[in-house]
Amino acid sequence: MIPKIHGVGRIGQDIQLQYSKDGKAFAKFGVAFSENEDVVWLTAIAFGKAAENIHQFFKKGDRIELEGRVNINSWVNQKGCTNREMQIIVERFGFIENKSDKSNTKKKKKDKPDDRPPAPALDIDDDEIPF
Repeated sequence: MIPKIHGVGRIGQDIQLQYSKDGKAFAKFGVAFSENEDVVWLTAIAFGKAAENIHQFFKKGDRIELEGRVNINSWVNQKGCTNREMQIIVERFGFIENKSDKSNTKKKKKDKPDDRPPAPALDIDDDEIPF
């Protein structure tokens, strides 16, 4: 069984979009996943339309939701040392926010107040909830 990863991270470098000899797109980029002060960097690799969409809509600093398979890439360098890189092979991705959306959202909130009325208070006893 191949382990899977699902999480929200921040893109740490510009996304490199390339095409294989047979014309299939692939994108490679670093993503930082953090919890408290611990940060784990993974190399994300996407293929096909997902690679093209990620390249088009995301940039360094944007948050992205990723789900995919874990892959350990190993190679021997010129000094004879074995190097390893943990990768996530992207199966799904999602939009969280990017820096420009965040600043636009703040501006919109200041420019236009929320016109919706507050939600009414509900008087429901816990025994009436069916789950």
